[in-house]
Amino acid sequence: MATTYAKILVPLDGSKLAAAALAPARALAEQFGAELILFRVAPNVQQNIEFTVERKVKDWGGQHQARLVDEAGEALDLIRAELKIHGIEAHGVMAVGDPAEKIVDYVLDNDVDLVVMSTHGRTGLARWTYGSVARKVLDAVPCSIFLVRNAAGAE
Repeated sequence: MATTYAKILVPLDGSKLAAAALAPARALAEQFGAELILFRVAPNVQQNIEFTVERKVKDWGGQHQARLVDEAGEALDLIRAELKIHGIEAHGVMAVGDPAEKIVDYVLDNDVDLVVMSTHGRTGLARWTYGSVARKVLDAVPCSIFLVRNAAGAE
């Protein structure tokens, strides 16, 4: 039985490492005529409240959060435009929160067939210290995952 992929999710975080997953995702989307979903999670900025000398409260967290979401959305738009030049239609999806959690939720809620993502390939103490979004996604989603390992110097 031949495997086919209709929806391919590519989690991105703005790093060169994450972007390394775009080339194989593009090739797979071309091969299968799949929908390519570029997925970006902005961190959830905790409220940063400041009291001014005028006894007013300023909430810098909300402004910072909006800026992070806007910047991430603009980055997705640039990638989508570049893919379109190569004849690949993709759409961007934004979320706010924990990356692994949001990726898993999206996969489960949207019948994604394949996740193409990068991994640092850390082992031992480094993986324990930094955590692993790829590992958490791998352990939680029912679909196939294509992992792109860290090339020397990619961060």
